[in-house]
Amino acid sequence: MSSAKIILLSLTLTAVFSCSHLSHEEANIKPSEFAKLAYDSGAQVLDVRTIGEFRSGHLKGALQADWLDQNQFAERINYLDKDKPLVVYCMSGKRGLEAAEFLRGEGFTNVKNLDGGLIAWKTSGKKLVECKPHGKETPTEEYAKLINSAPQVIVGFNAAWSPPCKKMESILSDFENTQTGQVKVISMDGSTESKLMLNLNVEALPTYILYRQGTEFSRKQGVLTTADLADWVAVKASDEKQIDSNRTIGQIARKQSSKH
Repeated sequence: MSSAKIILLSLTLTAVFSCSHLSHEEANIKPSEFAKLAYDSGAQVLDVRTIGEFRSGHLKGALQADWLDQNQFAERINYLDKDKPLVVYCMSGKRGLEAAEFLRGEGFTNVKNLDGGLIAWKTSGKKLVECKPHGKETPTEEYAKLINSAPQVIVGFNAAWSPPCKKMESILSDFENTQTGQVKVISMDGSTESKLMLNLNVEALPTYILYRQGTEFSRKQGVLTTADLADWVAVKASDEKQIDSNRTIGQIARKQSSKH
């Protein structure tokens, strides 16, 4: 990056932070107030640590966006409500404070940071939600039954801590309710199904795979609308070339068994 671009970026960040800067008392809240906002008032909760830190223990109902990964952070906050209270936290409070100032500069109207981070939270006697060891993964044979359980099946690979996945929960529910049994929607935990995701070449969350008669027809990534989903399942095979990787889960099973 040229020196001119670095200077321009520095000036931009300075402008954002100066416009959104609050005093320490205004920007930070203690664990007791944080808990009231998050669990009594229904504020959005955002963990700005890395996914590895998140999995070691996090606050109940928290979404995750890594403040140190600028691209990921910018993408995930797009799915948060700017007009709804938002409380953020990290381990010690520093990253949370920086992220909160940035979020205010991006138009979030009510953002507070957990003063002292999770260190202060635990010191105050409050508990974390521990990520349980990976649950039992779905066997190939069971997955084959799932994708053959209706003429059209959408399998979604999601994660509860991902903002775009969280946004898709109500969209998928509303969509399925409009289909009157024509399309079945199945949710798979992307935090658990590592082998299945590897076999199916699922590389991002959320990813949605449309099956017809047990065979993959096509797939999509990211946040979709109910209209997007309706248009997708209405596409005829003659109107859309099936993806080259089209294969049934039975084919995957046979490929795996041939290795033994």
